[in-house]
Formats: sequence, C-alpha cells, structure tokens
Amino acid sequence: MSSYTEKLFSLRGKVAIVSGASRGIEASIIRGLPNAVAPVMGLARAHEPEQELPEVDYRQCDILAVKPFGKLCKKHIVNLAKSIFWLT
Repeated sequence: MSSYTEKLFSLRGKVAIVSGASRGIEASIIRGLPNAVAPVMGLARAHEPEQELPEVDYRQCDILAVKPFGKLCKKHIVNLAKSIFWLT
C-alpha cells in the first residue's frame, strides 16, 4: 500500500466499530478488519454472532438505544475521536 493510500485508509491507532456485526455483510467485513492493524469491536442486537468472529470484541448492543450505547462507548472506547464507525 502506498504511503498516500495508507494515510487515507489506514486504521493504525484507531478502533474499528461495526454495527450489525452478528451476520451478513457486516460480519464479513469485520472478519477482515483485524488484518488492518486495528482493534475491532462488533456491535449487534443479537446476543452472539451467527459465526465465530476471531479477534473481535463482540458486544450485544442496540445502537438506537441511546443510554446503553452511550454507556458502552464510555466504558469500552477510550478515545471516540480515534474510532472509525460503520453504522449500518
């Protein structure tokens, strides 16, 4: 990857947060993110993902429930400014 491309798309020093991570396209995306040198947190309403998601910190959370989502963010995501969100 060129340095320009890496500056644009690198996840180094960030946390990748993916909602809808329990299945479908989001689960496929989240499986590749640990290779992007970033810690990965997967969020979904399901208590557990349909398939195993190695190297992913999976959390059951409805992102539309403002208080529980905010509480989860405060507890587990140290620096929101350095986070990348995929909200689906």
